Amino acid sequence: AHLALHHVHGGGLAPGYRALLLSARSWANRARSQQLGSRTRRKTTVLRLGRREGNAGRAMAHPSSERQTGYEPIGVQSQLEAALWSFRLHAILVWVLLPVFVAIEFCMPQLRPTPEQGYPMVSLLVLALVIVHHIVAESRSWACIKSMLTRPEVVVLHQKGVLRKRKWMVLLGIIEDLDVYTDLVFPCFAFVCDDAIHGKWLRSWEVIPAVGKLCVKLLERWRFWGLSALCFGIAWAGALAAVLRLLCHQDTLGAAGAHNSVEEPEDDEQVFLSDAGHRLNGEQFFALARCAETALMPSVSLLCEEMGAQRRFVFDAKSSTGGALGALRARSDAHLGKRTLDTIEIFEVRNQDELERVDLARRMFFIVLLLGRTFIGNALQMWLQASFFALTFDYLGKEASYKTLVGIALSGVQILVRCTAVTSKLGVLGVPFAGMNLVVMAWAVAKIYFAYTCEDHVWGIASGCVDTPN
Repeated sequence: AHLALHHVHGGGLAPGYRALLLSARSWANRARSQQLGSRTRRKTTVLRLGRREGNAGRAMAHPSSERQTGYEPIGVQSQLEAALWSFRLHAILVWVLLPVFVAIEFCMPQLRPTPEQGYPMVSLLVLALVIVHHIVAESRSWACIKSMLTRPEVVVLHQKGVLRKRKWMVLLGIIEDLDVYTDLVFPCFAFVCDDAIHGKWLRSWEVIPAVGKLCVKLLERWRFWGLSALCFGIAWAGALAAVLRLLCHQDTLGAAGAHNSVEEPEDDEQVFLSDAGHRLNGEQFFALARCAETALMPSVSLLCEEMGAQRRFVFDAKSSTGGALGALRARSDAHLGKRTLDTIEIFEVRNQDELERVDLARRMFFIVLLLGRTFIGNALQMWLQASFFALTFDYLGKEASYKTLVGIALSGVQILVRCTAVTSKLGVLGVPFAGMNLVVMAWAVAKIYFAYTCEDHVWGIASGCVDTPN
């Protein structure tokens, strides 16, 4: 380029070649400036890393320093206690104080549900306060749980879309708060309308072939409102037991690392430990997920579920089987057909006992969620409310009918979301439990549809449209 430019200035080249060589000179200048800029950035990066290492060394030398760095230990114990405190407050508000409010409503004639209006509109103010507390408690518990995670774990959660799902799971938690109130009020509402629906209720069971008369004898004493109270009472008793366990969760979960089968790590792993010397394992994160479900916080529960799934893989050197080299040889033998895939598990450099224990806790968590919370708390309540809507089709006012349909829709949304999420995580094991919920949900939807098409608005699977007395 220098020789060409010498000829350019000497006038020995044509004008076209002059323009070409001048553009080459400008390109060379830009390349030189970019090279100098990259050297400057590398020097700046080295200086910044040196400052960070110096700050980290000073922080380790002076633990009482208030300056926060990325090398300081994660305070698991204090954050865990703060998250459990938020769980306890909202669980008590929903499962203890809200039923007391519904009982006071029923005892006061001015606030008792009516066939024309349904539950009173004044109760919406109380529900608004419950929702506000839900948002505040969820924000605090989410921040506490997330602060216990390392940066690589947060990156994995972001890549799996867990953090993006938070807003939708918060909305699901608010729907659960509203659904608990509608389920609480429903037995009281059925009690008010008992005289109008009792005869139709018995008639709808009497026409069932073979077992109709037996069902009538059993249901005649219970009546419709009694059966509704019994179904919700079972779900409420399970929720109260979970609240009591949450209140007494001090030794089992309150102390980080109290039950941790992982061996003591080496010195270079101390950065991932809590201030108590341990970190939460996968089984403890699923215990936290159960606590979050008790407090009706599915967003925090999802965060704990994913962290439990991440921390089920724990490093184990496996010196007796050759370590990482032995695992590599076992996988090579399996690829060549000398071993089966089942036999190479013992060579993998991970704690197999910890993996199996966390997997068991994971399966039990999802099965209990589908059977207890979803089937008893949502599917059965949706079926009962759909039956009530059909039996009182000509008796309820428009406002009361709309409120009944809203309660049915709230239960349906929860069933769909829970069954879809759990089936994708449990696989074939979750199909029968999800199918059971979806069948009851489809039955309830069919009852609502035939309430508009049948002459007397009552329909059954075995009997079809039922002729009921006025």
